[in-house]
Amino acid sequence: SAAMFVAWQLRPGSAVAIKDTIPAGTRRLHLTNACLTADSSKAVLLWRSGGEALTLLRLSQAELSASMNVQVELDGSHSYSLEVVGGSVDVAGFVELTEEADDARIARKMSEKRPVKEAAVKAGDAKSSAKPSAPAAKGLSAQQKAEARKSEPKKAEVPAAKKASAQAAAPEKQAPRQPEKEVKDFVAAKTFAGKRPGMVFKKGAQGVGYYRDLGPMATGTKRKADDKGAKASNSQQRKVVTAAGGLRYEVMKAAPPGAVRAKKGQHVQVRYDGRLASNGKRFDKGTIRFKLGGGEVIKGWDLGVADMQVGEHRRLLIPAALGYGAQGAPPDIPRNADLTFDVELLRV
Repeated sequence: SAAMFVAWQLRPGSAVAIKDTIPAGTRRLHLTNACLTADSSKAVLLWRSGGEALTLLRLSQAELSASMNVQVELDGSHSYSLEVVGGSVDVAGFVELTEEADDARIARKMSEKRPVKEAAVKAGDAKSSAKPSAPAAKGLSAQQKAEARKSEPKKAEVPAAKKASAQAAAPEKQAPRQPEKEVKDFVAAKTFAGKRPGMVFKKGAQGVGYYRDLGPMATGTKRKADDKGAKASNSQQRKVVTAAGGLRYEVMKAAPPGAVRAKKGQHVQVRYDGRLASNGKRFDKGTIRFKLGGGEVIKGWDLGVADMQVGEHRRLLIPAALGYGAQGAPPDIPRNADLTFDVELLRV
């Protein structure tokens, strides 16, 4: 079966009906993570089935995020919903689709991207066929022909040099490009109100709101440094370490001396930024708490976060075999995709 990533933004007083937010043909739902939003101090996450409520977890300032291992078989005979009490929560997970449902989803996407070239050609043919033909001149006297020519609108004469230049440049004409919208450095917002192009929602130096996305650079771009000497020194100290299974990582920022080191079996909290290694496109970011080495996250994370110290930043270069493999996590992560994660260990 195929898998697809799902997420919800839950607000107090409104329930999310599961069947209305996932594709038809879903046979199993997995809930994996929940995170308290910046504007909330505590919240209780509830699962409702046929009128009965089940408490999944409680979040507070002491535990801003938590991992779950909730699996629900969706047989269509019950109505399921998610809701929160006391605060707002972002919930993530994935669904398992039947092969028929996955094929239908892919076919629907292909049909939405069908080229419109054929329609444009037909429109052009219709336009040319509708062009009025010149009036017949048979049966008119010489005087009538002269008067008809005088009544016709005169065309402005174009010098031969300009005409030739315009004809040569005609094939290169393109539709005027729309001016790109300028991305602001900061837009204040008390709550998350959906994605904004080129911006991320977080609590920063100017308060809670949307900040310009200054994430990791894609391959081939350049960024000016205020101190070239310091940058060169840091790049020389970094080295790529190869771990088990083909995982590679580099330490972007070392932890302070004496910082606690994460060990297998401990619960750790990590801030992360995930991108596709092929083009640098971000597919996820946030914070997560999980049991290190417990199989609650992808294998590349269990291996890459192991032995990190609190305050340390690493860039994990995870091959597909240690990520989502041949199955992927559509629509954001394609099959056999290598991944790049920038991770920071917040606490153990």
